Amino acid sequence: MVYHYRHNLGKSFVLDAFAISPSLSQRELETIVRLNQSNRLYKDDAARFTYFLGMIESIDSLNFNIVPGTYEVPLQLQHYRDALEHDAKAKKMHNGPIAVVEGGFSINNPIRLIQGWYFDFLATNFKAIPHRLIPDKYPPGKTVEELFKNCGIPEDKRARFFSVAYVVMAKDGKELSFVQRAKNLGINANCICSPGSTPSPILSETNFDMCRYFKQHVLEEMFEEYKMEENEFRIGKLWVFDDEKEVPRIATEIHTSLTTEELAIRNYNHEKAVKEHPILYAIEIGAIPQLLGKCCVLPPIAKIFKTVYQDHI
Repeated sequence: MVYHYRHNLGKSFVLDAFAISPSLSQRELETIVRLNQSNRLYKDDAARFTYFLGMIESIDSLNFNIVPGTYEVPLQLQHYRDALEHDAKAKKMHNGPIAVVEGGFSINNPIRLIQGWYFDFLATNFKAIPHRLIPDKYPPGKTVEELFKNCGIPEDKRARFFSVAYVVMAKDGKELSFVQRAKNLGINANCICSPGSTPSPILSETNFDMCRYFKQHVLEEMFEEYKMEENEFRIGKLWVFDDEKEVPRIATEIHTSLTTEELAIRNYNHEKAVKEHPILYAIEIGAIPQLLGKCCVLPPIAKIFKTVYQDHI
């Protein structure tokens, strides 16, 4: 049974919450939603490192340039990269492929992509503290960001993959559908967020086409995240964002006639979806300012929601 809770956001707007995890009771669903309001994460200054670069009409309008070869972490962090891989393998973590953005991220110039791997991203994650893993090689308390600055390494030498945030316009555009991230996730846990994904292409494949890959990736992710078949939605425009501290994002508009409630019923006890987000949410587009003013929304995603709102008013 899909439990439903309607939360008052004020100004005649409501937040509808649907529990797709069978482990959540009605009371637990209400508690999570209320805690989102008391534990507010989004503030304008929290998203100050996230920049809106512009809007693109379709995936086919994206311009990618595949750079031959493989990304290599800066020499000063190679010991940390090796230690991360050894530690991760012991924990049976998967080192999947990522498309590393080489140089800047722009909609006016081709987006340069070079083959990288997830451990490359971990090794150059600005928030990480290498001393914790190999104390004999790195100074205590120093983050990767500080090591970059101290060693004179340009910031664009990080292994920044581009991620995808899905702006799901349900009910023929009358609803913005989004999720509550599970509390046991390793990154950005227990907050309101958009569904998202990380493309993991092998760029060296024969006749590889990034735009074609991107479209197929979206189709597969919409089935995994929402159990939507290709004929049940269409891909709309894209909003492109860069972030000084995190990864660039391409916010991809998804249009469907299905309601969030119908999607919740369809995804109830769907293992893949429940593991990542046990709750689906829905609001009117006009309710976005109320949501951001009262609830715990991941700051870069809040910036995306804010841009979507400004585009629709």
